[in-house]
Amino acid sequence: MNLTHEQQLIVDHIKSYPSLPTLVNSVAGSGKTTLLTAIANTLQSTRALYLAYNKSIATEASRKFPKSVLCSTIHSFAYRSVVSEYGLTIGNITYRDFPSSIHYTYRLELSELLRAFFLSRFTDFTEFSTHKQLTEFEHTTILDIISRIESKDLPCTHDYYLKFFHILLQKGLIEYEPFDFIALDEAGDVNPVTLAIVQLLPAKTKILVGDSRQNIYAFNHTINCFSVAQGTHFNMSQSFRVSSSIASDVQTFCHNYIDPSMTFVGTPQSHTISTKAFIARTNAFLISKMMELNELNTPYTLVRSADDIFKLSRTLCSLSPATKYVPPEYNYLMDDINDYYTDYDIRLQYKTILSYLAHIYKDDLVLSTTIRLILRYRKDGITKCYEEAKRHEKLKTTLLLGTAHSFKGLEVDEVYIADDLNSATASIQTNMYINNLKYSDLSHEDQGELNLYYVACTRARVSLLNATQLLYTPKGDYHNELFDS
Repeated sequence: MNLTHEQQLIVDHIKSYPSLPTLVNSVAGSGKTTLLTAIANTLQSTRALYLAYNKSIATEASRKFPKSVLCSTIHSFAYRSVVSEYGLTIGNITYRDFPSSIHYTYRLELSELLRAFFLSRFTDFTEFSTHKQLTEFEHTTILDIISRIESKDLPCTHDYYLKFFHILLQKGLIEYEPFDFIALDEAGDVNPVTLAIVQLLPAKTKILVGDSRQNIYAFNHTINCFSVAQGTHFNMSQSFRVSSSIASDVQTFCHNYIDPSMTFVGTPQSHTISTKAFIARTNAFLISKMMELNELNTPYTLVRSADDIFKLSRTLCSLSPATKYVPPEYNYLMDDINDYYTDYDIRLQYKTILSYLAHIYKDDLVLSTTIRLILRYRKDGITKCYEEAKRHEKLKTTLLLGTAHSFKGLEVDEVYIADDLNSATASIQTNMYINNLKYSDLSHEDQGELNLYYVACTRARVSLLNATQLLYTPKGDYHNELFDS
């Protein structure tokens, strides 16, 4: 196989210094599989482990790598090691498992702290509690939930058995024969517990590969391993996916807003376009696009399930004091509705309730945009679009629809960037310009938004449309019907 100069340097380094951890920060489409296959051949590997962040990527990798490489997600790897061995029963832990005497909102916060511990680098809860500066009440309440899981009074969550696996490795209660090498993919966007597990697993060689500019799941307690892990650092700047013109524009964007040192070299591409994608920031914009395509009788394929895409909009359509059930993550909306009916005449119209929610959550991009969607298309329109979307889940077409988060790991010939993604990015760019801010000065949330734009744009192989923010200068406004208040 033909390797680039950058890839060959990495292979030569590992051949010379196999015991030193290697970190490879690579641009989108840089040939990570080619690199890892070359490393497997160089090391004459007979037993290697490749860890992907989701099942579909692991499955695809298994088709490309030599049979000596076990391709798995970190959860699947942990599951095989501990769940049946220790007789664990898989289930979910919700706010309902916390004492009912605690206010619902606080129970949600406690539930999120519990999950944060499971996904952390800590094996001892007391250390985690000290690090997070938890109150005595928070410490005691969460510890009680953990004890109930350990005693099997509560089911074991996927995050819990991952932490349990981590603890067993730390204590030396699970042993493996050393792998020839372990490769952790998407190292720029993994949970601390995943990194800790990889560091504990025995291997002659360890390789962390990924793209630091694709850290988009900070809300899911992820970290950028390239900023915390020890090892020899390399870059791969040549993309075999992205055209030269797109790569040049993306590099300018990254230089201005994310990573001034980034080099991004594209590949000359033919102008043949077979597959297209519409990539949005929010599900509301996806639904709006579906409305448009349904009117035109244009077939499309959803990257995520219709149930996931319509979850919030259908919940909002059902809200009233008489609503008996909403998904747990949206129960706070029921509290708001009940508070509203306490203060105002119960006979007020439904659209007035939505307007009230839009006002109190005006800074919440996802919620406010979804409310405007419902006010525009009404309940009947949302229901009809959902039913049509369910049919499109199983269609095989050349037009893909999804959010930027759901498109991570995918690629198509042509990408159209939705207006809400441009608008969300524009507000951060303008703030950086006005206040003379660098990427490091931004909140994790705003850093994630810029990274998300990078992810969306680098899904395109040949053509990128409506990517107005790549070459953005702070002037003018970006308007659209759903995004504007």
